[in-house]
Amino acid sequence: MKTLKLPIVMLLAVIAAGCVPTPAPPPDSISDAKAKLKVSPSVVPTDASVQVTERVSYVLLDGEQQHEEFPDSFWIPPAEQRRNLQKDQIVKLMFQITVADETETERMWVVVQKNTTEGYVGTLDNDPYCTDEMKAGLEVHFQPRHVIQIYDDDESPDTK
Repeated sequence: MKTLKLPIVMLLAVIAAGCVPTPAPPPDSISDAKAKLKVSPSVVPTDASVQVTERVSYVLLDGEQQHEEFPDSFWIPPAEQRRNLQKDQIVKLMFQITVADETETERMWVVVQKNTTEGYVGTLDNDPYCTDEMKAGLEVHFQPRHVIQIYDDDESPDTK
C-alpha cells in the first residue's frame, strides 16, 4: 500500500476544507482505529455509529481529542461555552460519514434544539458533500466534547 506524505500545513488545509477521505468504518478495536486513520491517528470515533440509511452511517469525532493533539492549530471553544449551549445556537461538529465502503470526514453545522442529561440534541443545518442520503434537518445527538466551533452572529460561518 502506497502512503502519501503531506506537510502538516497542507493536511490542516485539507481538513479545514471540510471533506477529508479517511479509512473504512470503525474497526474492532481502538488500537486498530489509530493504526488505520490517516488524518489524525489519535482522533478515533468515540461514539456508536448512527445508521442514517441502509448504506449511510456516521460517527461524531471528539473535538477535544483533536485539540489535545494539535493545540496550536486546532482551536476549540472553551469547555464552559461548550457545556452551556442554548436552544437555537449553531455549532460545528466533525462527522465521520461512511457511504457503502468509503468513509469521509466532514465538518458541518448543527442547530441546538435542546439540552439532555447526556448532552444535546440538534438538527443538521447543511447537507454533506459525500452523500445525498443525509440531509439538513437530521436529528443529531452530541456532547460538549464534539463541538469544535460555536457560530458567532458577528461572523459568517464561511469565515471561521
